[in-house]
Amino acid sequence: MKNDFNQMNFEKMGLYYKIMIIGSQNVGKTQILKRLCNEEFDDNYSPTFGMDFRIQKVYDEKSKLTVKVQIVEVSGKHQLPKELLNEYISDTDCFIAVYDISRIETLNELKNLLMEYQRIHSEKVQNWYFVGNKCDLKHREVSDNKIDNFKDIAIPLETIDFLEVSAKDNRNIDIMFNNCVFHEKNIKKWKINNDTMK
Repeated sequence: MKNDFNQMNFEKMGLYYKIMIIGSQNVGKTQILKRLCNEEFDDNYSPTFGMDFRIQKVYDEKSKLTVKVQIVEVSGKHQLPKELLNEYISDTDCFIAVYDISRIETLNELKNLLMEYQRIHSEKVQNWYFVGNKCDLKHREVSDNKIDNFKDIAIPLETIDFLEVSAKDNRNIDIMFNNCVFHEKNIKKWKINNDTMK
């Protein structure tokens, strides 16, 4: 991921974006985060306790915009109190919802998790990115027909983006992140806000 940025542009624009990474245990959320922020991968599984926070400043060459991104990874094993979740979800701009394409149960668990998040924050978050991790594996239990996989969830499909990635092989990780942050509708909104500030 390209981390260089124009500091003056950032200070002028003041752009900020918050992403929350969710999913069940051992789907690779931490490894995706390591790839995004440190360009690292660790074969040893170590569960996240509570939440993990990272800050990245990223620059998009096409739009000439720099954005400060806060990324929050939520543990898939240890249930967090609703009050704490509500506090951190309240200003989230986008969810990255991760499942393991080699384990169908992680997709089903994700759907249950989404119902909980929708109850907490349904009217505010309009951007969802569904990510099938571990596409480097030959064995798969989840179909690559992404629309069929999520036709029964209570989120409008037009607000959802899909991508399969491999944190291990570093496949599509940068594409996922850049598409998530520098989505066309985000750039349009930021440019409108910037024009009104002039």
